[in-house]
Amino acid sequence: MRPRIHVFAVAVVHYEHTEFSTAHFAENDCRKFVEALQALGAEPVNCVKLLGSDATKPAIEVALKHFIKGIDSRDTLVFLLAGNSVSFNELNHLVSHDTQLNDIQKTSFQLGTVLKEIGERNNCKALIFIDPK
Repeated sequence: MRPRIHVFAVAVVHYEHTEFSTAHFAENDCRKFVEALQALGAEPVNCVKLLGSDATKPAIEVALKHFIKGIDSRDTLVFLLAGNSVSFNELNHLVSHDTQLNDIQKTSFQLGTVLKEIGERNNCKALIFIDPK
């Protein structure tokens, strides 16, 4: 079996809670990013794209856990987050569609946790792209 490229891409332009600013072009950038990787050999079956209101914290958690299971040490994982991020208690948090500013810790993703989960997966090669607003 030859090495594969796996793409996990999340982008949000408009958020459920208006405390977060609009991340103009994030979803379009994400689509183009995934298309470019598919042109380089990433098969659509190995690409997960969560955009807009589909990019909720529960949806991302479930999709990421399932996604990571299909990767082995010869593969390359590409992770993209395009949208807002915030710093809270000196930790960087990735903002999902349903993140609540008054409860950042429970409703967003701590970047270090995401990186750890990705890094622990069979020592695969990983490219991480964070495109914050």
